[in-house]
Amino acid sequence: MKIITSITRRVLLLLFTIFTTASFSQDFNVQHLQDDVANSGGTNTGFTAVSSLNNAVAIANNNRKVSAGPNGNTGNMEGDDMAGARVLTGTGTLTYYRQAGSIASNTRFNSSIWEYIGPGGGANEMIVRGRYAVSLNGTTNSTTQALAGITNAADCIPFITGIMNNAGTDDADSGTAIAYLENATTLRVLKGSNGNNVTVYVTVVEFTGSNWTVLHGDSGSVSGDTGTITLRNGSDGTGTATNVNAWSDAVIFSHHIGDT
Repeated sequence: MKIITSITRRVLLLLFTIFTTASFSQDFNVQHLQDDVANSGGTNTGFTAVSSLNNAVAIANNNRKVSAGPNGNTGNMEGDDMAGARVLTGTGTLTYYRQAGSIASNTRFNSSIWEYIGPGGGANEMIVRGRYAVSLNGTTNSTTQALAGITNAADCIPFITGIMNNAGTDDADSGTAIAYLENATTLRVLKGSNGNNVTVYVTVVEFTGSNWTVLHGDSGSVSGDTGTITLRNGSDGTGTATNVNAWSDAVIFSHHIGDT
């Protein structure tokens, strides 16, 4: 499998992950969920329970990693109205978070749950190394989270599963963030805001199976609508430039932050 992560800073930051596998469907179970959630938060317990939290991750399918806002809404939303996160908190429970004081309407969350069901030590194995809620308040735009249990940082993807923020007026940048591993013990998280309180939910997954290859890229600070990113073998977007064997066997996961 091939996985690539890419990080863009400030104006636009993208995290790309690309993977390929010949036997993905045999070793993985994927479920898709859609829920309209009140601003007090909520849970979904109606899906098929996963066997272990160590081998399952909830993926945010909303394009900003938060919620999609109220279904059918045609008005403008403030930053906190769009805030949201989802986390697997039990083998049969997906928990949703909304910002306190945000719009009273239900907002829509679309998510997928990926579960590795293959043998331990298998060629397609992935292992969840940790779930974190990282706070960046006020003018703190960058911080770190300690990690443990990781064998190879370059084989990891920090999936952002939600972003909370208390922006009561505009401030769409407060709903953007990026995350990457500096090394096997340090996760770096950055937010796209200079003044609001932001919490970024991250699930760190290590793709330990031999079928996986993980690559990472960093766009740097860019202002154009288009550009290119060089894929490298280092978890922070540095290291040796490496090509993808086949884009038809690849998937891209992205993060970005707005200009602070």
